[in-house]
Amino acid sequence: MRILKNSILSFIVGFVVVITATTGAVALTLDVRGGQLYGALGVDVGGTLYDVEFVEGTCASLFGGCDDASDFAFNTQTDAELASWALLDQVFLDIPNSYQFDSDQNATYGIDNHLDSITFGNIFTPYQYNQNLDQVEMSYAGNNKIESSDRVGTNPFQTRDLDSLGNGFIVYAKWNTPQVSAVPLPTALPLYGAGLALMGFIGWRRRSRRRSEI
Repeated sequence: MRILKNSILSFIVGFVVVITATTGAVALTLDVRGGQLYGALGVDVGGTLYDVEFVEGTCASLFGGCDDASDFAFNTQTDAELASWALLDQVFLDIPNSYQFDSDQNATYGIDNHLDSITFGNIFTPYQYNQNLDQVEMSYAGNNKIESSDRVGTNPFQTRDLDSLGNGFIVYAKWNTPQVSAVPLPTALPLYGAGLALMGFIGWRRRSRRRSEI
């Protein structure tokens, strides 16, 4: 019985360590340099983790020509807008006693507007090239100084030469899938719970035996 108990304890402890190590490996990490937000690692977009980098330049120069589906991480409006919402929900946040990436849009690399009448910055995620119109469709995350005014939308009429350099209101988001994939914690919980239940049963049985021997 003691051997069985020790084996179960080893299993539970080892399993918890695996969960902690795995979830820690894919935890979202902000890329902050000199007080500016340059991107993030491990952004959850529809259950898939992505690394995102905010980059300056033209769409053509940043996305391999910006004229083919393979140039983009997302190829539908729905997926691109989901990525934009992920930026607003997971990346552009106010951190207590630290950075204010939600209420201060200028804290994001590439966004540099200081007009009192304009309190937002747009982060563009291109997802589709329209060859007939020679235009690129892009989703944007509008990070507003006032959180309730944050928004996501689509601008289908941009050129491949749209340059974010010198434009303090826009910056591009370049998405890549990281090497580490997420392991959903809820699927592991039943096994962990079963181990705890078995330990409880063993303890109850031992207490019952002792009472019967008295």
